[in-house]
This record gives sequence, C-alpha cells and structure tokens, in this order.
Amino acid sequence: MTNTTYTDKDIKVLEQLDHVRKNRGMYIGDSSNPNHLIYELLDNALDESQGGHATVIGIQIDTKTGEVAVADNGRGIPFENDTIVTVCTKLFSGAKFNKGENGVYKIASGLHGIGIVAVNALSEWLEVDVYRDKKHVHYKFVDAKVVDKKVENFEGTVPFSTQMKFKPDKKYFESLNFDIKSLQDRLHLASVHIDHLKLLLIIDGQRHIIDCDANDFFKDELLEKSSDKITQIFHLSYKVKDEEVSARFCWDFEGSTTSKIIGSVNLLRVDAGTHTNYTLDVFRDIFFEIVEKEKRKITKNDCLIGLRCFTSVFLYEPQYNSQTKEKLTVPKKNLSHLFDQLASKFRILLLKNDELRQSLLKHFETYRSKQNAKDNIIKSGKTITRLNSTIDSKLRDCTTHTISNSELFITEGTSAGTCLIQCRDPKIHAILSLKGKIQNIADESKDFFKNKEIIEIINALGTGVEPEFDIESLRYGKIIIAPDGDPDGAHIATLLLTVFLKLVPKLIDKGVIYLAQMPLYGTVVGGKFLPLHSKEDADKYSQDHANTKIQRYKGLGEMNPDQLYVSLIDTNTRRLLRVPPPKDPQKIFNLMTDANLKRQLV
Repeated sequence: MTNTTYTDKDIKVLEQLDHVRKNRGMYIGDSSNPNHLIYELLDNALDESQGGHATVIGIQIDTKTGEVAVADNGRGIPFENDTIVTVCTKLFSGAKFNKGENGVYKIASGLHGIGIVAVNALSEWLEVDVYRDKKHVHYKFVDAKVVDKKVENFEGTVPFSTQMKFKPDKKYFESLNFDIKSLQDRLHLASVHIDHLKLLLIIDGQRHIIDCDANDFFKDELLEKSSDKITQIFHLSYKVKDEEVSARFCWDFEGSTTSKIIGSVNLLRVDAGTHTNYTLDVFRDIFFEIVEKEKRKITKNDCLIGLRCFTSVFLYEPQYNSQTKEKLTVPKKNLSHLFDQLASKFRILLLKNDELRQSLLKHFETYRSKQNAKDNIIKSGKTITRLNSTIDSKLRDCTTHTISNSELFITEGTSAGTCLIQCRDPKIHAILSLKGKIQNIADESKDFFKNKEIIEIINALGTGVEPEFDIESLRYGKIIIAPDGDPDGAHIATLLLTVFLKLVPKLIDKGVIYLAQMPLYGTVVGGKFLPLHSKEDADKYSQDHANTKIQRYKGLGEMNPDQLYVSLIDTNTRRLLRVPPPKDPQKIFNLMTDANLKRQLV
C-alpha cells in the first residue's frame, strides 16, 4: 500500500466556475457537443415568451467559427448594480426563484440559476447586449471574466431586448459540431405551444422560420408512416390560473400494440415522469370504469393498446431528477387539481361518443383474446437452452451454444424431417417438421395463436412475439424454410413467410430468414447426386447427356439422406435465398386475403 498523508492542506475549495468546468456533466449533462449551451439561453428567452413579453426569438449559428447568438424581444435583463455580471458568474442567481402566481416568472423552464453561468464557464468568450430603458448595455467576458463594459444612451429602433453571443471552448466538449436536428426539435416544440411566438433559426446565413402545427408535430413524433388505421386525434386540456395540462391522443389499430407517450414540461421535452405516468393512469382508470359496467373481458392495461399520446404541462414548481431535467419528479398529489379534471373530460368524451367507445373496446377485446392464446407460447429468455423439454418434441434441436453457427430447418412433413435428421450435423443443425399446410395468418379475423404449428415455430425461435419479442434471445443464426420444390411447396413457403412477416418481422430485417431452393429433378454423376432445380435444367442436361436417368422428386420425403445433404446441408452445393424486408408488408397481407387482387395477377 502506498504511504500517503491526509491533512488540512488536502482540502480544496473550488470556485463556482471551476466547479462547473470540472463537473460539467452535472450541469449540462451531455458534453459531446455544445448544444446544451444553446438550450440554456433558449430556455431563458422562452420564459420571456411564456410570460407574454417576447414575441420573437432568434438563434444564429456560424458552424465555421462555432459562434452562436440567441436573442429575444422580451423585457431585457436588468443591468443596474452590475446585475448582468452577477447572473453570468454567480451560481443560483436570477429572478426565477420568485415563481408562481405573483412571481416575475409565473411559469419557467429554468429553475436553479445555473444556465447562463454554465454558458459563461464553458465558453472562450461571452458577449451580452441589452436594450432597455433607452440604454444599450454591453458586457464581454473572456474566460468568464469581464474584459469590457459599456453603458450608453439609445434612442433608435431597438433590434432586440437581450442578446447572448458566445463561442464554446473546445477543451470542454468532444466536438464543436452542433446537432442542428435536435435544436430544430426544441424549436418545433416551442412553436406548437406558443401561438404568438415567431422563431427564427439562421445557420451560416440561411434563414429558417420555425412554424409547427400541433397535429403535424403529433403525427411526426408518434404515428407510423405506414399506418392509416387510426382514430381521430383528440385534444383535451384544463387550466387553473397559469398551470395547465394538455393531452393530444389517438389509437393506432395497425401499428405496434405497445403504447407510445411523450411529454413536455414548461416547453422542455420531458418524456418520463409524473405527468406521463399520470396520463396513463387516467386512461386506465376511466376505461376500466366502463369495462366493469359493460362486463367486457379486458384487463386494465389492455386499454393502453395502440395508444399514442402527447402530454404537456405548465407548472409553477416543476421538480426534476437532475439539472438536465430528464424526468419530472413532482409528487402525483401536486398535480391532482389538473389531472382530475382531465379525467373528467376524458370520461365525458367516451360516454358521449358511443361509436368510438365500442370500436376501442372491440379492439382491446381482440387483443386480449390473442394474448390469452399466447399463454401457450414460451416467452423469450436470455439463456439458450438446447434439448429443452418445454419446446415441442417435433423439434430436433442442435447442441451448439454458438448461435451464429446454428441453423434451423423448417420442413413440411415428418418423412422429410426424418431423412434430414440422418444427414445433418447434430451439433449445428436443428430440424422442425410441420404437419401439412400451415394456417394463413394474413387474415386478422382468425385466432392464429390457437394453431399448434405456429406456436411450435415461435417456441423454437426463442424470441417470443410482441410485446415480449426479444431479438437477443434468438436461438439460431439462420432459419431456413425448406419446402418441396413444387407449387404446393411454394404455397407452404409463402404461408411460412407470412408467419415471420406478421409475428417476428424483425428477424427478416436482421437477415436471418432464408428460403431453400429445392431441386425438382436430379441424377447421379460419378456416384454423386447432381440436383437439377427446374424442368429446363433437366431437359438441357438430358439433351447434353443421352441415356442419363433423371428422376423427378415430388418432395423432400422422396430424397435419400445423401441427396438431401447435397441439396440442403452442403454449403458448397445448396442454394439459399436470403429473404429481403418488403417495402410495404400490408400489400402482401392484402394479396394473401383478397381473392380479387390474386386474380388480377394471374
């Protein structure tokens, strides 16, 4: 052990700005780029706008020099007694401690008097210009110290009330490249909430006016582009003096069943915490009141299936888990005066709209019946267990624990599976033999989770299905559909691909689903089997090799193990087609269920 001393001389007291620099993650969170410095100044300008004092906010960025300016036409920072020096250099200084109904800032994004100080501490220089009370005041800080101060009379047209201009110091950030997309997202959120506010973003001299409609914002953030089967987008809100809750929501009957909810607090994007949790409680509780009265077979959480919701709140005293404000931690009881009224409005909406209520209840009941059937499906698990007795006995598993080397062959009929078992390598090849044609699951009306063959496939994969789907629990590196080479085999392959596309589409996206190209014909050359995949191949070979016996195979069950080895196991001779992700899965499902569409293709 190193011999060290520990005395009073080892006790250090950091100056406030040094503490910010040494512990910047504590003050600004992510230091990969300087975006958070812009956000701190933007929040101050937005607070002026929320109070009805600023109607224009401009942000100018020069990506070549790294310089940024944020300006607004609000009231302007008071400058008497060097107040500007105080708010730029002293932590926990500012007017936002006096919030609430009678405060200077009734509703504010900033909380702790830290933002401007952090910008000053982490910049090479900071310039502050204020036009107020017929005066123009200018301060310049270099290395967070005042190097210039001017106070002069001003009678002309005021260009802005407050402007903060700074250049981030590269030694405090991994990169000085700004994330423009994230900044635009922040401005879009502000535009949605403040009707009277004009937002201007100038990047390298190019002007962008930010103007975002609330429903457009909702669709961009929460709705899948491919889904058209959604309810109307509803909007409910309730306001008590300056505090407010607003919920914009709909249900998506076609997209992911998992609910999606995002949120904001005082114009800050905050998805997690009391406000979003409380909203989900409102939906559960009100729906379940109705469910119990109507005696529907739905659990409480089923009422969130397909829900898409954006909840925003404006609060006098928001509380967060940290300075970076990622989660709202206000106690639930402190928001009951807002959310109790939101619940009342939601109850009235459902009771007055019988068509909507019945449509949603039917949607939830359908989901519940499918979930009950899924009880037969093994949920995904992180551990790969070979020779697992919980999986159907039709699966002849492999023994390797190296997933990337393993292959699962899905065949039609036990005879094909039996021959394949004889020629496989049991270390890496697993065989699942299905009985006859599998059910067409493109039709939503059918309860396909009662189908034993489908359950066997999902159980063999190990991933489970949504919402328990876990791609990390996949038990094989390749899943190979091995149908017979005739039209009947092609039909079965199509039905199997529909199962993957409908229940585990991420496996197709991952590129692990393959279709084996099985030969319709074959012959023996020099004692070795030569597969001939089509009639054209067979005819050509027969013309080139007279008196050669060519055999026609109706299915895999007619092949000997050595012939199956060449056609399906040997990586040098087999033909596998990787199944690509389709551009529009819904078109495929429509084709699988609509007889008229099929006839048009014939």
